[in-house]
Amino acid sequence: MTGDEPGTSLRQAAEALAYAREQEFIFWAGWSGVLHGSALVAGGEVDAGVEAMRQGITDWHGTGSRGFAGVFLTFLAEGLAKQGARGETLDEAERFAVEVGERWWLPEIHRVRGEVLAASPEAAERDRAEAKLAAALDAARRIGARGFEARARASLDAVRRQTRRGPIGR
Repeated sequence: MTGDEPGTSLRQAAEALAYAREQEFIFWAGWSGVLHGSALVAGGEVDAGVEAMRQGITDWHGTGSRGFAGVFLTFLAEGLAKQGARGETLDEAERFAVEVGERWWLPEIHRVRGEVLAASPEAAERDRAEAKLAAALDAARRIGARGFEARARASLDAVRRQTRRGPIGR
């Protein structure tokens, strides 16, 4: 989730999921399931959140929809990273974003990939993190996505602080 209020996001996603299931809106149940899972992860319930996202993606794919797959798989990658995974769903997320014309999401995919690399115990991967985050920042700037730009800049600044290189210019 990208909101500042995980508790609010969790409550709203749970309500949307319950309503979609009650009304048998399978498409929206899948969508809401992914958002509910992402909110669970943001609130610290990582295992439950990852499972909810996996179920939501399964339900949503069952409708035949392909749109937003890159978004959902990126959210899943964030949850999996908190379980110690290394971005397994990000290649698939990028492929879907390109295939279905959702290139607007690429800055977020690059940002999450950079954050996953930054958390690696391997120095070479941590060094690659800065390049991925710089790519996320550049991609966000190219499409004028100020929110994605701010998120990429914050992530890049955090990595640069860790490596004592200092924050980037605005």
